[in-house]
Amino acid sequence: MQFVGWIRGIRPEYVCFGFKSKPGSMCLPEPTGDKVQKLARRLTDSGIEVCGKTLRGVVLPNVG
Repeated sequence: MQFVGWIRGIRPEYVCFGFKSKPGSMCLPEPTGDKVQKLARRLTDSGIEVCGKTLRGVVLPNVG
């Protein structure tokens, strides 16, 4: 997944996830919950901390 490699190259301290909280404000497509979980897992497996809010039931790894 090139996107994960790009994020790893930036070397962030953490990455925050969140879905649109105001659906009418933008017309950008959102990924499926499964895709969000896979991306979060790949990031945590790379040693990048993941945090999130407004996740509509999506469970992220290592986020309590």
